[in-house]
Amino acid sequence: MFSLHPQLQSDTHFICDLKISRLLLMNDANYIWLILVPRKPDSIELTDLSFEEQTEVLREINSVAALLKRKFHADKLNIAALGNVVSQLHIHIIARQKNDVTFPKPVWGNATSKPYSTQAAQDLVKKIKTVLAPNPLPLTTELRRQLFYRSLHRGCKETDFLIGEFAKAKLDEISDPQLFGEFLEEDDTKIYDWILAKDEVPEYYRELVYSIRDFHKI
Repeated sequence: MFSLHPQLQSDTHFICDLKISRLLLMNDANYIWLILVPRKPDSIELTDLSFEEQTEVLREINSVAALLKRKFHADKLNIAALGNVVSQLHIHIIARQKNDVTFPKPVWGNATSKPYSTQAAQDLVKKIKTVLAPNPLPLTTELRRQLFYRSLHRGCKETDFLIGEFAKAKLDEISDPQLFGEFLEEDDTKIYDWILAKDEVPEYYRELVYSIRDFHKI
């Protein structure tokens, strides 16, 4: 049975499970540093996987690499499976910037690790999960009912109006109902401040919040 190595467990934040690998965020804010861990027991080398499994891991590496280039504007990608300290098979995929703290040197041994705050880690994990989602959930009748109800019953009159009126008119046009559902789980004060431009909107919600602002002519 698959079990994540304790060192990887302590050094990372869980993002999600892909088809064959577990995707982790390294707890070092100096870089956008992701790690893929194939969920195959006793795997040390890439060659311990079947050819089909190796091919799937390569697909996942390509997907994560594309995310780092597209969304985080990496100047260079460092992709490596070392395993000299932690033998469990894992692949580092690191977005390097020409102005990061150690470029062009390697990330190992050249800078003090800078852990994320809890909120920063949660925000980054949510952003990565949103971008990696292959297909948004379809807006089924049941999901539409749930989202519509939650939009109108926030517990705060101001956000009830801002989100509820938007949902009445635009719910069927929302391209990513799953993201809208995650947005509805946020604190009312945060949502209100984002819509009224009193606080910076997280990148993964910007398109949605801008749509709500446009709807209300804010």
